[in-house]
Amino acid sequence: MMWLVGPAGVGKSAIMQTIAEQEAKTSTIVAAIFFSSSNARNDPSKVIATLAYQIALQHRIYRRYIQSKTEADPMLWTKTIISQFSEFIVKPFVNGQVPQSSCDPILILIDGLDECSGEREQILLLSLISYFTIRCPRAPFLWVIASRPESHIKNHLARKKFASSFEKLEISIDSNEACQDVERFLNMEFQRIKAANPVLLLKRRWPPEHLFLKIITAASGLFAYAATIIRFIGDSSSSEPVARLQLVIDLIDGEFRCRTNSQPMAHLDALYRYIITQIPSSDLPRTREFLSAMVLEHPEVIRFRMKNRMTFFCDWIGWAPNDLYGALRRLHAVVDVPSPRDAFDHPIRPYHQSFADFLLNPERSGAFFLGTQDEELDKDKQRANGILRDISQRRTAVGDTASGLSEKYVNLSWWYESETDVDVMMRDRARTDLYVAAIVISTNNVHVY
Repeated sequence: MMWLVGPAGVGKSAIMQTIAEQEAKTSTIVAAIFFSSSNARNDPSKVIATLAYQIALQHRIYRRYIQSKTEADPMLWTKTIISQFSEFIVKPFVNGQVPQSSCDPILILIDGLDECSGEREQILLLSLISYFTIRCPRAPFLWVIASRPESHIKNHLARKKFASSFEKLEISIDSNEACQDVERFLNMEFQRIKAANPVLLLKRRWPPEHLFLKIITAASGLFAYAATIIRFIGDSSSSEPVARLQLVIDLIDGEFRCRTNSQPMAHLDALYRYIITQIPSSDLPRTREFLSAMVLEHPEVIRFRMKNRMTFFCDWIGWAPNDLYGALRRLHAVVDVPSPRDAFDHPIRPYHQSFADFLLNPERSGAFFLGTQDEELDKDKQRANGILRDISQRRTAVGDTASGLSEKYVNLSWWYESETDVDVMMRDRARTDLYVAAIVISTNNVHVY
């Protein structure tokens, strides 16, 4: 096992993605999990089953083993992580059901372990893998686990009995390799922006070398900063990349002037603060409400994922689509905002977890601090009760006293203009989702659901 560790924004996910893509071109069997709390991919109960499924797609003998096991016990896919690890990993490859000579090494990539839901679950998964590598060293598995240097993960792996179970590869923000990678990325992306703007093609070099070097120095190997700068300068809604480049330079100069001991995230925080301050005061209350609902998620509703959908968010919060898109128009550099055409299926989320971390840390975000999960849960309960109250009033108004579900009385804020079969189906599903969500959250029965 290798533990790839580094702070937020240093490019761990980019490294893991590159490894997955390169190894997939060889004969190596590759299975990968990319945890993302902002993208609702952090359910620990699905990890082992997902890895087993990916391996089975590439390994004929293992696929037959999985088929026979699940035919004998169809509930195997729903059992605990410990049971699934035993049935899907240990027994087939250690107890001989799948000959080790039947495949090349199996590469397992687990990215963002710290974004898996629950510290206890993170440690459980890490313990299973650690014990497995120690007790079954001949098993054909290579594990690469990437995470931030969270204290509970560091403390777990620092225990003496796990010392022989892994190698550690630490990526620091200002390492030579990280700085070189960020420089290559910025150079490539600036050339892309230049090619898309005819006026810039008249310049022999853009950005000028002294400004390019200033940005590289400020980035200091932080990929999240470099990527945010590129999205900000190259925003398709703005035709002024030169002016936006100068804004970035002004922010960098301001940080240099006000900080003698610049923190690793200082320049990124300055850029985040600037982006938020550009939100018009008329849009700020809605934007803040949106950011709270997107970023804050109470453990009691952690398994309830429909809030990430753009259409569901409109219906849940009671906004028309133009209101939501208006609130988001200044956030496209930091939030992945789906187009209206993709809004039903595409999740809305921060491009990088560092933006959510910024908003949830009062020392970093100051006046833009969003609050706590408990406060957002209270808002969710109020929204749920309002939806149910509205349904009851609509039923009463038409004299409907029949028992059963009340989806047809759900009022939707998202616009479904046409009457095509697809739109009718999506509208019916939206009503059902909203109705069930209101019941679940208002009654605190999330886990039962």
